Amino acid sequence: MIRPPRHLTHADFVAVSTDLLRSGYGIRFQARGWSMYPTIREGDVITAQPTDPTQVRPGDILLCTSAGRLVVHRAISVQVAETGEVLFLLRGDGSTQADGYVPAGDILGKVVGIERNGRNIRLTGRLSKVQQATGVAIARLGRRIRKQIRRVTGHLANPKTGGFL
Repeated sequence: MIRPPRHLTHADFVAVSTDLLRSGYGIRFQARGWSMYPTIREGDVITAQPTDPTQVRPGDILLCTSAGRLVVHRAISVQVAETGEVLFLLRGDGSTQADGYVPAGDILGKVVGIERNGRNIRLTGRLSKVQQATGVAIARLGRRIRKQIRRVTGHLANPKTGGFL
């Protein structure tokens, strides 16, 4: 979740950000939450610029509105509905499941920069894309391994399932 500056309510932050991006201005804000880990971490400063939804490609990190809040997630698929509406399937890098399809009208911008501890994190270029994909794959593999360990240790600790711990 993205938290607004202290002097703005969350609703005001969403409204101001939406107005700025739809008027052609970029915004910068501090990320909250871990849904985009390892690409974006809690406290990173994100720069988002307005984008034409027709220019979005799978792999782009998008800023969109969802249920009255701002969400930064990666486009994993772009589809055109039978009605002709362009839909984006989004997922956080730290998530195992997709968010669902988001209509083009809810896309506010594209993340073009991340600043972490005063250093800029590149989002473009072949090496950057490989690093992002590798980091995401390692994070997901780690979650799967932890889940399996919890499943096995839970089974071992449960006398009803024949566990002996």
